[in-house]
This record gives sequence, structure tokens and C-alpha cells, in this order.
Amino acid sequence: MPKGLASHLPSLPPHVFREIFHYLSHAEHIYKGEYLYQRAYRPPLPQWTAVSRVCRFWREIALEYPRLWTEIPITKSIHPTFTPEDVDEVTSLFLSRSKRLPLCIRGLELFLAQDLGALKLVLPELARIESLDIGLTSRVFQLFAAQYLPARTLQTLHVRNHATAEVLHRFLLCLQTCTLKELTFSVPETYYQSLPWARGLFPLTLTRLVIGKNTFVRTKPWVVACALGCMLSLEELELHGMFRTSISSYYTDPKPVHHNTPCFLPRLKCLYLSACAGASCSFVDLLVVPALCQISLGLLSCSDAHTPSLVDLINKRIRCGEVNTLSIGSRGIGFYTKTPGPQPAPCHFYLTALPDIGTILPVLSILSLHTITVLSLHSLSPPTRPNWVILLSHTPNITHLTLTSSSQAVSPLAWSTESLLDVLLACYALRPTRVVPYPVLILPKLKTICMTGVDVDGRGTGTSSIGVVGWLCAVLRSRIESGVPVEELVLERCVNADKGAVGRLVEVVRVVCIE
Repeated sequence: MPKGLASHLPSLPPHVFREIFHYLSHAEHIYKGEYLYQRAYRPPLPQWTAVSRVCRFWREIALEYPRLWTEIPITKSIHPTFTPEDVDEVTSLFLSRSKRLPLCIRGLELFLAQDLGALKLVLPELARIESLDIGLTSRVFQLFAAQYLPARTLQTLHVRNHATAEVLHRFLLCLQTCTLKELTFSVPETYYQSLPWARGLFPLTLTRLVIGKNTFVRTKPWVVACALGCMLSLEELELHGMFRTSISSYYTDPKPVHHNTPCFLPRLKCLYLSACAGASCSFVDLLVVPALCQISLGLLSCSDAHTPSLVDLINKRIRCGEVNTLSIGSRGIGFYTKTPGPQPAPCHFYLTALPDIGTILPVLSILSLHTITVLSLHSLSPPTRPNWVILLSHTPNITHLTLTSSSQAVSPLAWSTESLLDVLLACYALRPTRVVPYPVLILPKLKTICMTGVDVDGRGTGTSSIGVVGWLCAVLRSRIESGVPVEELVLERCVNADKGAVGRLVEVVRVVCIE
């Protein structure tokens, strides 16, 4: 603790301490990544112990604050050395100190019968459970079914399933809840489940549904769409590996009359699919969703990018929203929509698992990209100069070009010098040559170049010794001579952006440096 701080701490009102303690001991932190159902979990008991042992004053405040005791882990994850008896004792302690506040119960690891003691203590409080993470087995279901208590306040349910389809269905029915908003299904990595899709399986009150890999039977898109068609309140939907990988079966297998029935999801805001391109596009074609619904596809192979149905889908998504930004990164491409004000634009359509610019080009070369005015490039592997020229020639209305290093990169030099120089050389290609039939002019409307986290003094292999700054000056000067000058160069957190480098650049463009 900093010197002198201790004398001021007792003067803080107790309610301030309570909020601080609650923040420090809060057990759940959700990070949205490739799988939104993954959770980073911190057991609350060690966090609370670290806070309360500082002094008696802190301990007394913590003991009298029920919110600190509402998140209850009912497995041995509460502490690595605890026995089942220890878990039962701590669970009873948390229940008594939480008063009558809503509870968050964490029990994803309920596999063995000897671990169910804490669950038996919690179930009489089912009516005030707000969030429940449960490892579902037949024995766990029997304990729930014996309670005859409605889950009146349950809003979030995460089921790590170890049971049969019948047990799962009966479990959802026995909860007797009309308040459930979020439902997540997952299975352990070494476990494979084959739950059948059925209409009416999911509560109609759901706003978010996440189904992980290996949980439900891989089937045809129309079967999944039919099962989801009555969920009019759904806002977020994630399906991981739900469709068969062979697209040929979609056209050869017999289909019922209703296989083309539209699936109306009028409130859907986000859709994520992990499947082959053909299956994903077939599923999206069955959906009737708002025009600004964000659609993300996780392609299972690079060859999926060449699927004609995928190109048709992207063209439809671009037309139904005011798309003005194209973002290309190391893992995929994204199309973003216009938004008023300073808030970041929402992603309108996103493709993942595309490793390089060569894979993306066949898709982009067929699209109508005349509405794109902002091109953002993120930490790409070195392509060839002709590839960049092809890409830039398909986006003639670009006014802003952004070269950004990934925030997760180990070093600020995530943009290789070769990649950076390739882009600049493509911008430099103002006249046709005998080797490559370049367009007469590249990016004729370009006004701003922004670089973030790149080495502006880098020198790539196989290039001249003038480095990035030298090429920047050459590009900017050439565009001035051609009557299409760049008006502004933004250097944000760039490496080697010293006075010497900036001094050379200000001779040909207005430079803005952001630390």
C-alpha cells in the first residue's frame, strides 16, 4: 500500500468500500472471442480473503455486505485443496451471508455423485437463482426435478451437457421459468453429444442462444432454421459446427415441403456461424432478419472463400446496409456500416479463417466495392505487389487508408516491412508497365493515410535502402505531381517516428503524430 494512503482509507464511507470489494471479488469475467461461451473464472473465496485480511475495519464491512456473497461456486474449483465437505461448508456460509439477494451459481464441473452435496444445499434457493452454470447429468436432473420450485428469476443458463436428449428436454421443462434470456450449451472437449433438433426445445423468451461444437446433431440448414423459427425475441445467435460438411447432400437428399419455409427472427442483431460456406449461406438464405443484423461466418477451409453462394451473400449484405468500410486482417475480412457521430461503426458482415490476401482476392474481385471509402489493413503477411494492385484497383473511391498493427501482437512491428512497402509500391504505381498492366491511377481519391504501430524507418529485404520513410516521400511526391495529393499522414504510436523522419515527411504532406 502506498505510504500515507492508509491514514485516508478509514475516512471513506462504507458504501464506497463495498463497491470496491465487490469489484475486486467479482468472480465472472466474460471475454468475447471466437467462442463466446468460454468464460474466464476466478473463485471468489481467495479474492474475498485477500481483501478482508487487510484490517478488521475492512473485514467488518465485507461481512455485512450481502452482494459479496451472491456468486457461489459449488464445486471444488472454489479452492484446489478443498474436499467435498469443505465445499459444502463454504456454500452454506455464502448462502447465509447473501441474505435474500439474487444468486449466481457456478457448477459446470458437477460430474461425480460425491460433488453434489453443495448442489443439494443450493436447490432450496432455486427461486432466487439469477444465473446458473450447471454440469448436467441424470443425477443432477433428478435433484432439480425433486424440488417442485419454479426458477422465477433465472435469466442466464449455461449447460455443460453429459445427459441424453430426453434428460436435457425434461430439465429445461422442470425449471418452469418464463424469465430466461440467455442459454448456452457446451460439452467437454473430449465428449461428443448428438442431441436432436426439435421445434419448441428452447424457451421463447430467449434473447441469446449459443450452441457449442459436438452438442447437437450435425444436420441440414433447414432443420436448424425450423427449430429456431418461433424464437421471435432472439437477438444473438451462435452456432458452432452445426451443419454437415458435405454440401452435396443438401441437393441430393429428399426434402420435406416446408424445407424452404422462411425463419423469421425480427429482433436478431448478431449471427455467428461456424461451418462450410455453402451450408452457412443456405442457412442465412432461410432467415428473415433486420437489414443491419451483423453476420459473421467462420469458414472451415480456405477453399470455401471461392464458393459462388458466398459471393452472392456478401453482395446482398453490402446492398442492404450502408457499407462504407472494408477491413482486412490476418484472420479475415469485415464490412462495416456508416454511423452518425464518433461511435465506432458496427460490423455488418465478417468472414474469418482467411489466411492471406491471395485467398481473399477471388472474393473481393467479384464484389461491387464502389461504396467503400475506408480501407483498413491489419497485420497481414507479405503478399506480392500485383495482389495489392488488384485489391486497390477494385476500391476506386477510397479516401482513407489505414495500416494498423494488431493490439495482440508481441511487438509493435506486427506489420512486416515487406507488407508495408508492397502497399506503398502499389499506391506508387500510377502508370502501366510492360510487366503488370497496372491501372492508370491507384486510389485517385485518397486523402488520408494513417499508420498505427509500424516501423516508419523499416528496411525490407530485397528493397532499396531508403526504407519506409523514403518510399512514403516518393509516393506522396508522385501523387502531388499527378494532381491527386494526399492531404494528411497520421502516425499513431509508430516506432522510429523521430524528428528526422517526421521532418522529411512534412516537406510533402501535413503530418499528425499521436503518442
